[in-house]
Amino acid sequence: MINRLIKLDGTFNFRDIGGYETADGRRVVCKKLYRADALNKLTDADLKRLCEMDIQTVVDFRMAAEQAAQPDRVPDKARLITLSPIAAVAAQASASAAQDDAKKLEYLEKAASSGKLSAVSPMIGQMRELVTEKSAMDAFGAFLRLIIDKNAVPLVFHCKGGKDRTGWAAALTLCLLGVPRETVLADYMLTAEYGKQRNDHRMAQYR
Repeated sequence: MINRLIKLDGTFNFRDIGGYETADGRRVVCKKLYRADALNKLTDADLKRLCEMDIQTVVDFRMAAEQAAQPDRVPDKARLITLSPIAAVAAQASASAAQDDAKKLEYLEKAASSGKLSAVSPMIGQMRELVTEKSAMDAFGAFLRLIIDKNAVPLVFHCKGGKDRTGWAAALTLCLLGVPRETVLADYMLTAEYGKQRNDHRMAQYR
Protein backbone atom coordinates (compact mmCIF):
# COMPACT_ATOMS: atom_id res chain seq x y z
CA MET A 1 0.00 0.00 0.00
CA ILE A 2 1.35 3.41 -1.00
CA ASN A 3 2.03 5.85 1.81
CA ARG A 4 0.64 9.04 0.30
CA LEU A 5 1.20 11.42 3.18
CA ILE A 6 4.26 13.64 2.91
CA LYS A 7 5.17 14.46 6.49
CA LEU A 8 6.10 18.11 6.85
CA ASP A 9 6.25 20.24 9.99
CA GLY A 10 4.01 22.95 8.55
CA THR A 11 1.20 20.92 6.95
CA PHE A 12 -1.12 18.07 7.91
CA ASN A 13 -2.62 17.10 4.54
CA PHE A 14 0.21 17.14 1.99
CA ARG A 15 0.00 14.00 -0.12
CA ASP A 16 0.80 12.40 -3.47
CA ILE A 17 -2.20 11.67 -5.70
CA GLY A 18 -0.16 9.25 -7.80
CA GLY A 19 -0.19 5.47 -7.59
CA TYR A 20 -3.92 4.91 -8.01
CA GLU A 21 -4.92 2.16 -10.43
CA THR A 22 -7.04 3.20 -13.40
CA ALA A 23 -10.00 1.29 -14.79
CA ASP A 24 -7.84 -0.12 -17.60
CA GLY A 25 -5.16 -1.45 -15.24
CA ARG A 26 -2.58 1.32 -15.50
CA ARG A 27 -1.40 3.50 -12.61
CA VAL A 28 -1.24 7.25 -12.11
CA VAL A 29 2.41 8.32 -12.03
CA CYS A 30 3.74 9.14 -8.56
CA LYS A 31 5.80 12.16 -7.53
CA LYS A 32 4.23 14.47 -10.11
CA LEU A 33 1.07 15.91 -8.52
CA TYR A 34 0.58 16.66 -4.84
CA ARG A 35 -2.45 18.04 -2.98
CA ALA A 36 -2.10 19.95 0.27
CA ASP A 37 -3.47 22.32 2.84
CA ALA A 38 -2.10 25.88 3.17
CA LEU A 39 1.66 26.31 2.87
CA ASN A 40 2.04 29.42 5.03
CA LYS A 41 3.46 27.48 7.99
CA LEU A 42 6.17 25.61 6.12
CA THR A 43 9.49 25.57 7.95
CA ASP A 44 12.89 26.03 6.36
CA ALA A 45 13.32 22.27 6.62
CA ASP A 46 10.01 21.80 4.79
CA LEU A 47 11.13 24.12 2.00
CA LYS A 48 14.34 22.16 1.67
CA ARG A 49 12.27 18.98 1.35
CA LEU A 50 10.15 20.54 -1.40
CA CYS A 51 13.32 21.53 -3.23
CA GLU A 52 14.50 17.93 -2.99
CA MET A 53 11.13 16.88 -4.44
CA ASP A 54 11.87 19.25 -7.36
CA ILE A 55 8.57 21.14 -6.97
CA GLN A 56 8.25 23.43 -9.99
CA THR A 57 4.80 24.96 -9.47
CA VAL A 58 2.53 25.81 -6.55
CA VAL A 59 -1.16 26.44 -7.31
CA ASP A 60 -3.03 28.36 -4.61
CA PHE A 61 -6.85 28.10 -4.80
CA ARG A 62 -7.41 30.50 -1.89
CA MET A 63 -8.98 33.94 -2.14
CA ALA A 64 -6.83 37.07 -2.27
CA ALA A 65 -7.72 37.93 1.33
CA GLU A 66 -6.62 34.48 2.51
CA GLN A 67 -3.38 34.74 0.57
CA ALA A 68 -2.63 38.18 2.00
CA ALA A 69 -3.34 37.09 5.57
CA GLN A 70 -1.36 33.85 5.34
CA PRO A 71 1.00 34.00 2.35
CA ASP A 72 2.50 30.79 1.04
CA ARG A 73 6.10 29.86 1.63
CA VAL A 74 7.38 28.25 -1.55
CA PRO A 75 10.75 27.02 -2.81
CA ASP A 76 12.77 29.78 -4.49
CA LYS A 77 12.64 28.19 -7.93
CA ALA A 78 8.95 27.31 -7.81
CA ARG A 79 6.37 29.36 -9.70
CA LEU A 80 3.36 30.45 -7.61
CA ILE A 81 0.03 30.60 -9.46
CA THR A 82 -3.23 31.75 -7.89
CA LEU A 83 -6.56 30.39 -9.18
CA SER A 84 -9.41 31.30 -6.85
CA PRO A 85 -12.62 29.48 -7.91
CA ILE A 86 -15.39 31.66 -6.42
CA ALA A 87 -15.31 34.14 -3.58
CA ALA A 88 -18.58 32.98 -2.00
CA VAL A 89 -17.75 29.30 -2.12
CA ALA A 90 -14.16 29.82 -1.08
CA ALA A 91 -15.21 31.85 1.94
CA GLN A 92 -17.31 28.97 3.23
CA ALA A 93 -14.83 26.28 2.26
CA SER A 94 -11.87 27.95 3.93
CA ALA A 95 -13.53 28.37 7.35
CA SER A 96 -11.03 31.17 7.82
CA ALA A 97 -12.76 32.72 10.81
CA ALA A 98 -13.69 31.10 14.11
CA GLN A 99 -17.21 32.47 13.71
CA ASP A 100 -17.66 30.45 10.52
CA ASP A 101 -16.68 27.23 12.29
CA ALA A 102 -18.98 28.00 15.20
CA LYS A 103 -21.91 28.58 12.84
CA LYS A 104 -21.21 25.33 11.01
CA LEU A 105 -21.10 23.41 14.27
CA GLU A 106 -24.33 25.05 15.47
CA TYR A 107 -26.08 24.13 12.22
CA LEU A 108 -24.93 20.52 12.35
CA GLU A 109 -25.88 20.10 16.00
CA LYS A 110 -29.38 21.46 15.35
CA ALA A 111 -29.77 19.21 12.34
CA ALA A 112 -28.62 16.19 14.33
CA SER A 113 -31.03 16.93 17.17
CA SER A 114 -33.94 17.23 14.74
CA GLY A 115 -33.00 13.92 13.16
CA LYS A 116 -32.49 15.22 9.65
CA LEU A 117 -30.44 17.56 7.52
CA SER A 118 -31.99 20.02 5.11
CA ALA A 119 -32.13 18.58 1.60
CA VAL A 120 -30.36 21.65 0.31
CA SER A 121 -28.26 23.08 3.13
CA PRO A 122 -26.20 26.22 2.62
CA MET A 123 -23.03 24.13 2.52
CA ILE A 124 -24.44 21.76 -0.12
CA GLY A 125 -25.56 24.68 -2.25
CA GLN A 126 -22.16 26.33 -2.05
CA MET A 127 -20.37 23.13 -2.95
CA ARG A 128 -22.59 22.81 -6.02
CA GLU A 129 -21.33 26.19 -7.14
CA LEU A 130 -17.86 24.69 -7.43
CA VAL A 131 -19.05 22.96 -10.59
CA THR A 132 -21.69 25.37 -11.89
CA GLU A 133 -20.28 28.90 -11.61
CA LYS A 134 -18.32 30.15 -14.61
CA SER A 135 -15.54 31.57 -12.45
CA ALA A 136 -15.05 28.17 -10.84
CA MET A 137 -15.03 26.37 -14.18
CA ASP A 138 -12.51 28.89 -15.51
CA ALA A 139 -10.21 28.36 -12.50
CA PHE A 140 -10.33 24.57 -12.62
CA GLY A 141 -10.02 24.61 -16.41
CA ALA A 142 -6.85 26.66 -16.09
CA PHE A 143 -5.59 24.18 -13.51
CA LEU A 144 -6.19 21.21 -15.81
CA ARG A 145 -4.39 22.94 -18.67
CA LEU A 146 -1.49 23.68 -16.35
CA ILE A 147 -0.91 20.14 -15.13
CA ILE A 148 -0.44 18.80 -18.67
CA ASP A 149 2.50 21.17 -19.14
CA LYS A 150 5.56 19.02 -18.58
CA ASN A 151 7.50 22.08 -17.43
CA ALA A 152 4.99 22.74 -14.62
CA VAL A 153 5.46 19.46 -12.77
CA PRO A 154 6.14 18.29 -10.13
CA LEU A 155 3.31 20.49 -8.91
CA VAL A 156 1.48 21.00 -5.62
CA PHE A 157 -2.03 22.46 -5.47
CA HIS A 158 -3.76 23.58 -2.30
CA CYS A 159 -6.37 25.74 -0.59
CA LYS A 160 -6.70 26.33 3.16
CA GLY A 161 -7.48 22.88 4.52
CA GLY A 162 -6.82 20.87 1.38
CA LYS A 163 -10.40 19.58 1.33
CA ASP A 164 -13.06 21.31 -0.79
CA ARG A 165 -11.34 23.36 -3.49
CA THR A 166 -8.31 21.09 -3.52
CA GLY A 167 -10.51 18.00 -3.25
CA TRP A 168 -12.49 18.96 -6.33
CA ALA A 169 -9.30 19.65 -8.32
CA ALA A 170 -7.92 16.25 -7.30
CA ALA A 171 -11.21 14.52 -8.14
CA LEU A 172 -11.32 16.10 -11.59
CA THR A 173 -7.74 15.08 -12.26
CA LEU A 174 -8.14 11.48 -11.13
CA CYS A 175 -11.43 11.03 -12.99
CA LEU A 176 -9.90 12.33 -16.22
CA LEU A 177 -7.02 9.89 -15.76
CA GLY A 178 -9.50 7.01 -15.58
CA VAL A 179 -9.40 6.28 -11.85
CA PRO A 180 -12.64 4.58 -10.69
CA ARG A 181 -15.19 6.75 -8.89
CA GLU A 182 -14.99 4.80 -5.62
CA THR A 183 -11.22 5.32 -5.53
CA VAL A 184 -11.62 9.04 -6.19
CA LEU A 185 -14.10 9.29 -3.31
CA ALA A 186 -11.74 7.38 -1.03
CA ASP A 187 -8.96 9.84 -1.84
CA TYR A 188 -11.27 12.74 -1.04
CA MET A 189 -12.15 11.22 2.34
CA LEU A 190 -8.50 10.83 3.35
CA THR A 191 -8.60 14.48 4.41
CA ALA A 192 -10.94 13.50 7.25
CA GLU A 193 -8.42 10.90 8.42
CA TYR A 194 -5.37 13.13 8.23
CA GLY A 195 -7.17 16.14 9.68
CA LYS A 196 -9.04 14.41 12.50
CA GLN A 197 -6.74 15.47 15.34
CA ARG A 198 -6.60 19.06 14.08
CA ASN A 199 -10.36 19.26 13.56
CA ASP A 200 -11.15 17.73 16.95
CA HIS A 201 -8.96 20.35 18.60
CA ARG A 202 -10.64 23.19 16.70
CA MET A 203 -14.19 21.99 17.38
CA ALA A 204 -13.42 21.55 21.09
CA GLN A 205 -13.05 25.32 21.29
CA TYR A 206 -16.77 25.73 20.55
CA ARG A 207 -18.22 23.08 22.85
